[in-house]
Amino acid sequence: MSGHKRATVSLSEADLRRLEGVEGRLRNVEKDYQNIRERAKQAQAEELLEGWQGLSRRQAAFQEALAGALGEVQEGVSGELQALEAQSGEALAEQAQYLQEQMAGLGSGMWEQTAELLEAHSRQMAELVQASQEEREAQFGRLRRELRVGRQSREQMAAEALQAAQGLWASLAESLPVERYAPGALERSAQALEQAWENLSQGMAEAGLVGAQQVIGELGRLRQEVEGLEWRRTCLLATVKRQLRELVEIGHRQARVGAVGLDGEELGIEIDGSYWSGGRYGAALGRAQGLLEQVERQGEAMSADELIELQAEKLKEAEWELEEAVYWARRNVLASQVRYNIAGCVVQALEEQGFALSGGSYAGSDQRGAYQALLKHLDGSEVVVQVSEVEGEMGTSQVDLETLDAAQRTEHELRQRAREVAASLSTYGLQVGRTPSPYPLTQPETPSPTGRGLGVRERRVSYGRN
Repeated sequence: MSGHKRATVSLSEADLRRLEGVEGRLRNVEKDYQNIRERAKQAQAEELLEGWQGLSRRQAAFQEALAGALGEVQEGVSGELQALEAQSGEALAEQAQYLQEQMAGLGSGMWEQTAELLEAHSRQMAELVQASQEEREAQFGRLRRELRVGRQSREQMAAEALQAAQGLWASLAESLPVERYAPGALERSAQALEQAWENLSQGMAEAGLVGAQQVIGELGRLRQEVEGLEWRRTCLLATVKRQLRELVEIGHRQARVGAVGLDGEELGIEIDGSYWSGGRYGAALGRAQGLLEQVERQGEAMSADELIELQAEKLKEAEWELEEAVYWARRNVLASQVRYNIAGCVVQALEEQGFALSGGSYAGSDQRGAYQALLKHLDGSEVVVQVSEVEGEMGTSQVDLETLDAAQRTEHELRQRAREVAASLSTYGLQVGRTPSPYPLTQPETPSPTGRGLGVRERRVSYGRN
């Protein structure tokens, strides 16, 4: 008579607490990735240096254009204005260099500080722009008060100043993404220049000169503001690239991680993270790789806000997904080990009733699935044991016993055998309960008395692919 019994088998409270203590170790990968981090940091430094060289070239070009713009203005005042712009340029460079050093010095895992550094830089730049603009206005006011020349000289000076302002406008429009940070600012300056030329053509030389001065001052302010914002974006882009490069390269290295035992100890065996996580790891790594490709391809067109959002949300999510995939890979190895151990206890309990192990293997040769064993008795009876995981409960397994008896047995006798097995299991520290209702044992083929169709192999667990 054949019969089927199903029960849940849980580890003891002490063993369950031990498994809970392993939780942190399942997520932790203790490997030296310093070489990867150094390469990513070096790439960031090279990108920041390239950005710094561009900023320096623009600074020099602006100073040269400014000197030409003020060359015909009253010598004392023009010298002061040039000195003011040179001083503001130096302050801008100092702020940029400080931010560059701070961003490059960020350690791996300290990316949350990026927002704080950028916020501090924004405040300092706003203060610098405001102070410089106030000083410009004061200098231009002094110029107008001290200007004592004839009408013809005023007209010539106004025309030269307007031509210089136009040159500065063209230089700024070509060298900096003004429209990205100050939409319409260049158009307003162009309109102001047009009005100043109109005033000059109608004989209002002083109004034309004042208009030129105002445009030159506004362009100086724009230059500072836009340079500061663009440098902030440049530093952020280089940092996000560094973070993604680290994540992706380490992700490739972590595709094989060390298995962890029931006590949180390293087993000295590497496992395939994607296989054991059910594909989670490969999918997570693919998403991280996609983010890196997106930033490398589209980064120059991305705004600082888009980069901040990517870092705070998508990048953080990618890091979490990879960590979770490592956790699930190791967790599934551990669950497989637990099922194997529970199956071993069931086998021992049946051996105490006179059965002998014929063979055991994972169903479908997949160690992530149920473990099966075939036992035989001298009277010709056979028992197929299947231990499968109860979803979401690593310390609890579902045990199915399928009995093929040579002799007729009553239901009472089968229940008695199950009770004896349960009593025996309790001596191994296992807690035996029941599921609400029994179901037939599901397997690819009905086991024969010889065990064919079970895929029986020797009694062992290996942690690679079968």
